[in-house]
Amino acid sequence: MTKQLLISILVVFALKLQAQSVSVLPIDSITGKVFYKKIIELDTSYNHKKLISLSKQWFSSNIKNFNRSNSDKQQNLIFAKGNSNDLDNLFFIDQPLTYSDSEEGIVQGRCAIKYTGSSVGLIRVVYIQFDIIIATKNGKAKMECSNFTYAHYNQSNKRASQFYGVKDSGPCKSKGPLEELIPCAPGFGEFDRFFKFIEENVFSLNTDFEFFLKIKSVKDNDW
Repeated sequence: MTKQLLISILVVFALKLQAQSVSVLPIDSITGKVFYKKIIELDTSYNHKKLISLSKQWFSSNIKNFNRSNSDKQQNLIFAKGNSNDLDNLFFIDQPLTYSDSEEGIVQGRCAIKYTGSSVGLIRVVYIQFDIIIATKNGKAKMECSNFTYAHYNQSNKRASQFYGVKDSGPCKSKGPLEELIPCAPGFGEFDRFFKFIEENVFSLNTDFEFFLKIKSVKDNDW
């Protein structure tokens, strides 16, 4: 088998893998942005003002919950601090709660996810941030996650960097709205793992919030 033929076969195989790569990220049909929504049904005795109060407590109850990582040593832990020009601290969410209005029944906060790729892959270190908006009615809460952004860095020099081997432009640029990265996906599954990790953490936030509300409901009725 000639070298040229071998290269051609590898290219075809890589293209097939890329064609099979499908983003799990949901896109809002109106805005065109990555968007998640969860409706939580609760006891009707919980009016929206009480749910607003509980939502604010949730944002303040566990700061680790809003600073996430896929590193085995950092999973759901505060980002490691060290001599890295405070890169982690630049994206660290120290005050997850950003806005609340009891009359409107709205609470808003932020979450950060640090995703570390392999030392030889396309993805080195990506920081993702997004908004969490909670709206309440009597006996019901709605949680929306939107406005996802990403920024890619080289973990060796702690500087902003293009994805390894890819031009820092177009859909593969090193930072921007997350939905704009989806058409890039040149990693033959690597980007799918990255997207899946984001989705798993959004689902984890949904579950944690619902559990927090229901546990509070049980405690308040246990007398």
